[in-house]
Amino acid sequence: MRQVIESCFEDAIGAGGIDRASFDAVLARSAPSLERLKDEVGAAARPHFSLPFRDDDLEGVRALAGHLGRNASDVVFCGTGGSSLGGQALAQVAGRFACAQSLQSVPRLHFADNLDAEGFAALTRLIATATPYFVIISKSGTTAETLAQTLAILGAFRARGLEGEIAERVCVLTEAGPGSGNGLRALAARFGLAALDHLPDLGGRFSVFSNVGMLPALLAGLDPDEVRAGAAQVLRALQGAHVPGDCAPAVGAALQVALWAHRGAATSVLFAYGDRLERLARWHVQLWAESLGKEGRGTTPIAALGPVDQHSQLQLFLDGPRDKVFTVLMAPQAGQGPLLDGDLAREAFTELLLPALEDFSPDLLLISAGFDAHRRDPLAQLNWVGSDFGWVTGKLMDVADRFCGQRIVSLLEGGYDLRGLGEGVANHVAMLLNGQSTRMSETDRDD
Repeated sequence: MRQVIESCFEDAIGAGGIDRASFDAVLARSAPSLERLKDEVGAAARPHFSLPFRDDDLEGVRALAGHLGRNASDVVFCGTGGSSLGGQALAQVAGRFACAQSLQSVPRLHFADNLDAEGFAALTRLIATATPYFVIISKSGTTAETLAQTLAILGAFRARGLEGEIAERVCVLTEAGPGSGNGLRALAARFGLAALDHLPDLGGRFSVFSNVGMLPALLAGLDPDEVRAGAAQVLRALQGAHVPGDCAPAVGAALQVALWAHRGAATSVLFAYGDRLERLARWHVQLWAESLGKEGRGTTPIAALGPVDQHSQLQLFLDGPRDKVFTVLMAPQAGQGPLLDGDLAREAFTELLLPALEDFSPDLLLISAGFDAHRRDPLAQLNWVGSDFGWVTGKLMDVADRFCGQRIVSLLEGGYDLRGLGEGVANHVAMLLNGQSTRMSETDRDD
């Protein structure tokens, strides 16, 4: 993962950015907090700091996941907030929830995190038509919404004359012990439900690396050891940071605080590009809001999904109050999904874009020369090769000849594969200088 923050600074984007001196001052003030976190990680002072380094606590979860994988048509996770969103994010990243691929997999994973009458009724109807298994999660066992879901599930089994199957198809995950206030434990004891223990000192929003998140991860096909290893890598990097500038989380936090304090950026937008990152963005909102909304302070988190929200929220983002920090999160997608045919793209350019450009009859032609349409690029999913960029450059030169006295300004924009970028730029520049594309070793469409 790579963190890029240059576009947040005043010397890069103008008045909306933060000046380097203010950022550096805020970053320096984070040093005591970084040292405290390093000490807490080293001492395993909090359960969520020790879980990434453990490998001795998942035997029961692995056994349950294996049983469900063999016997359940659907697994319904009932819980809310941190007891649900982390598992949703992992399952979606794995392609097993809330994305097109999830429709093809068994057991199907569902997360019932809201008391919506119609939606929950549909899940309980699975009891009569399939072989669902219900996992009910509440740290304290007193969450009102989760207890209501539990009673509805038990009632649905009874209403269908299947009370004898409840113990085989429902389990709970909650704190252990005889605590008098744990209603979920009491229901589990009454109906003979299997119970997994929730770590007592682990807050719900930090529980993703415990059995709360590792059970859905296993069912989604993820290796919990690898998931935890990724978290451990982040914590080791934090411990190895000698100054805040060496620690990506500290840099990101300082940037948010500096932009809030000095530029009034009171809204933080996580703009995720990729359907598998949608629930991660929603989980981020919960983590941010519950952790930072304290004592009249805190910035407001917003989740956005690209490119779909470019056609909804983007208008506000671009032309509304200048009070937002944007974090753009992208996953590599090169070689995945369908490629748009390069010849058809040429045809669309000729029949749709060129006539509009000619109708405009420009006095000066500004080319935003992006090369992420190259077939090797991880973003655009187009199927262009180097000569296509030479071709489109030639078409634009024709327009410039006819309307604006050959006045063209070309500015380098996107391009995220070095070989593809090189081919595109070489052909673009060769056409501008010589009127023909280069024969630079090019990636053929058929290779």
